[in-house]
Amino acid sequence: MALERHAVEEKISRAPEILVRLRSHTVWEKMSVRLCFTVQGFPSPVVQWYKNEELITPASDPAKYTVENKYGVHVLHINRADFDDSATYSAVATNIHGQASTNCAVVVRRFRESEEPHPAGIMPFHLPLSYDVCFTHFDVQFLEKFGVTFATEGETLTLKCSVLVTPELKRLRPRAEWYRDDVLIKDSKWTKLYFGEGQAALSFTHLNKDDEGLYTLRMVTKGGVNEYSAFLFVRDADALIAGAPGAPMDVKCHDANRDYVIVTWKPPNTTTQNPVIGYFVDKCEVGLENWVQCNDAPVKICKYPVTGLCEGRSYIFRVRAVNSAGISRPSRISEPVAALDPVDLERTQTVHVDEGRKIVIRKDDLEGMLCF
Repeated sequence: MALERHAVEEKISRAPEILVRLRSHTVWEKMSVRLCFTVQGFPSPVVQWYKNEELITPASDPAKYTVENKYGVHVLHINRADFDDSATYSAVATNIHGQASTNCAVVVRRFRESEEPHPAGIMPFHLPLSYDVCFTHFDVQFLEKFGVTFATEGETLTLKCSVLVTPELKRLRPRAEWYRDDVLIKDSKWTKLYFGEGQAALSFTHLNKDDEGLYTLRMVTKGGVNEYSAFLFVRDADALIAGAPGAPMDVKCHDANRDYVIVTWKPPNTTTQNPVIGYFVDKCEVGLENWVQCNDAPVKICKYPVTGLCEGRSYIFRVRAVNSAGISRPSRISEPVAALDPVDLERTQTVHVDEGRKIVIRKDDLEGMLCF
């Protein structure tokens, strides 16, 4: 039996492999940070955390650092971060077959008195609270909870918890808040929030790799905060061409002007395919379905200035990754951006309509209508 056990262990033995890498964070002073990553390997890797290449020993400063390992998700808590906690943090996983590492940056911002997000000393929780706290005392218990979840891009999914609230009042209830990697989630085209009839739910209309992360449900009452967390893993959808990379992530627009905008993104979060050699950026005018490729040759960095925009029109963007095997599926589309001079942009108003759509109205046009 010992020989058989040894043979089985030899077959499944493997060096550590990072499945979900660390992500960078920017926070205010006195807020807390959770750094999360996932690693697999056999025997189970031993994980050590480093700050600017210096080993972190939680036992030496338990009030500052807490380390967790649940379901293979390793978490470093940095409690009540201060300016000196700004650094590069690394996690190194090691077993007898090898070593793997991942790193990220943490930036702690100092705020002026007018910018302070919460009055000092009255928000002791390790996630940021909104100002409209429910000032009624409730006893909250989580009954049925969502667990660690595995899904695939393109699927629909709902994370939900059954919640027992005592006392049960029709007009007053706790506030349910959902977070992904400590960032508050709001209703959007991609996510829908629900709380009622003893259940809190977060629904995804079309999963994307961007949705992967640690999800936390917080029930906020006068008596404090009850929370529950679990990780959501999102697998890349099958490539249109075998061996093509996964889709890029986190497409954003910056420095929009009357005829150009800078588009940025993050590379695919996969390592099994051939290396990415570049990216194609596509644009589409809001309200149309006509996607136009912006660059003739793949751009090698995760930033591209898109020119030739028509002034006054709004655009959305997406990015596709390229490797030696082919082109990836498109990324999730960006938020709409208007091609306007920054001065003109100050004289516009965005009106949110159904299904996440937006209408941009120029104040000059509105004033003209009022004068008429």
